[in-house]
Order: sequence, then structure tokens, then C-alpha cells
Amino acid sequence: MTQAEVREAPSPSSEKPVTKQDVLKLIIGQEIQPLFLRPHLDDKQLWAFLCGFIGDRGGGKSGSEAAISIVDYMMSGRKVFSNMGVKCDILVDDDMARSYGLKSGGAVHYEAEPIDKDALLDLDERYRRSCLLIEEINVEYSNVRRAMSNTNIDFNQVAQQLRHFETSLLYNVINEMFVDPQLRSLTDVFVKTSDTAFDMDSLSAKKPRGIDFKWNITPMSGYLRGEQFKNKTLPPMYFHFGPWRGIYNDLQNQTKGIYSISTKDKNKKFLAKISVDSSGEMTEHFNKWGWLVDLIQGWKKQGVRLLRSAELARMIGRPVTKEIKDILPIWGVVWDMSIQRYVVEDFDLSKARESATAK
Repeated sequence: MTQAEVREAPSPSSEKPVTKQDVLKLIIGQEIQPLFLRPHLDDKQLWAFLCGFIGDRGGGKSGSEAAISIVDYMMSGRKVFSNMGVKCDILVDDDMARSYGLKSGGAVHYEAEPIDKDALLDLDERYRRSCLLIEEINVEYSNVRRAMSNTNIDFNQVAQQLRHFETSLLYNVINEMFVDPQLRSLTDVFVKTSDTAFDMDSLSAKKPRGIDFKWNITPMSGYLRGEQFKNKTLPPMYFHFGPWRGIYNDLQNQTKGIYSISTKDKNKKFLAKISVDSSGEMTEHFNKWGWLVDLIQGWKKQGVRLLRSAELARMIGRPVTKEIKDILPIWGVVWDMSIQRYVVEDFDLSKARESATAK
């Protein structure tokens, strides 16, 4: 391993002796290399890496970003703050520990700390040199249809200051067009995730969900692959999620996933137990509105573009109440006064107006 490839690892405090836990963390930090980060670019200042995960519900967004928060940040000794519950216990076996001079191995615990929304919007110092992991960012922090709301304005300021705070941001959203344009312009990479269980061959073979995710990665800055690859989608990559399976469910907690490895095999080094729980706010939101989000995603796939109020009520099977009207823009269904129609996101508004006028 070259000096440039050595990743940042947690430095034990000078106020206390080096413990076995400290050494075990250093071992993990050396053995497992980051997936996205470029440690050699962190020489003088930590790079504030912004990455957005997009895709349908159940497509692997939350699981993918949780895994990256563990591998790229927690294992480098940086704190992760999240509106999800993310925990990871990794057992370094005796063979691996002895290769680093320890008599035996042991367990290392990693855990994300909860985000205090008010403190984050005030740019509290606790978030300096950390990583923020935000689930469904359009619901609580950044929504294109609420561009002038106080939260949107405050979060835009936070996003602008992340570089000076040396703080990274991992977030997920069903569609990148749901978030504020300013956040989109600051994002280094978009990763579109999808579960390969929904491929035609996998459906025929009855492959279970949550085993393999396809990543279509689009660099928006030169950080990941260089300036030559900006705005160009890279060839698909596949993230084998099987070992991490069970760490995330957007509605209810699952049993802990097991990542089982041993040094007896050159490709196996650790045993890990990882759990990721959706935040209480997101659980409540999807318990109440998940049915509507799924309907909207189905409309997009079916090519539904314009809806009259009566059509919308019929399709959702209930009256369009004020509460529903407030939720629709978050998930990309917007009322346009000029044509008196609901417009489904990702549809050219000028064409929508032409179509409505023609009718």
C-alpha cells in the first residue's frame, strides 16, 4: 500500500492511553479501503463529498448510502450524523489481530449519532469534519417545490458551507429533481440504484429482493473520475448487498444482517453485524403516505402526465383533501393554475400546457 493510499484513521486522544479498541479500529481502517473517497485529496483539508442516491422505493438507496457511511466514514474515524439509526459491530478475528501484533482480536462498535435538525440548520460546530446521512431529504430539508421556505433557505446555506466545515453529505431521494436546484448543483455524484431482483431474468428465476443492487453512477464534478467524466454516466456497477441484507427497512426494523468472514480465506477478514433503522419521522411519514408515493411512482412508469382533480380523486380512491394537496408536491405532482391540471414531475410543462390547450 502506497503512502497516498493509506486512509485517515482515528487518532487516539493524547489524554488517554491507547486501548485495544483503538488499535482494532486502526486495523479495520487499514484493511478496508473506501468505496468513493479519495484519501490523497484530503492532505490539507478534508473534501466535502456530496453524493445523492436516487431510485424507486425498495431499490437500495438507503442500504447503499448506509454501507458507504460505514465504510468510507465511520471506519476512517469520522463521526456520522443521521436521521436513520445506523449501527455496525465488526469482529476482527484472532488471526488478523495477531498479524498486527495483538494477542487476540475483538469487536469494534460503530454507530451514527442522531441529527438535531435545528442545530444543523444553525451550522453548529458539532457537525464539523463529519458526515451527514439524510434519508428522503426532500421531505424534511430540501424540496424544489418549497424553494422559498425557511428550511429550504437555511439548508441551502448549510450545503454551501459544508466545504468550509470539511463535512460530507450522503442523501437519498426518489428523483433528483425533487430536491432544491442549489443542492443538485453542489452534488459531486448521483448514484441511481435498482434491485436486480426486478430484472426480467431475475423475476423468472424468482430471485429474492435485497441481494444485488445495480449502481448507475454519474459524476457531477471531477472528484470521482476526473473532469473528463463530468455529467457522463459510467458503466453499471453491482453492489452485492447480500452480506448486508436486513440492515434497512423503510417501514419496520428487520433482524440484523450478518457479514461473515474469516482470515482462513484470503478474501475474508471480518465478522460484522449491522443494523439500520428508519427514523421515527420517516417511518410515520411512510406509514401514512407510502401508498400514495407508490401510486405516483406507478403513474410515472405508466406514462401518466396530466390529471384533472376528478381524475386524481378517482385514481387515489378518495377525495383530494388539503393534507393530500400539501403532500403531492413533495413527491412530484404539482397543480398548475394555467392549465387547471395536476402535472406529474419530469414532464415538460410547456408541452403539458400545449396538450391541455389542444384538449
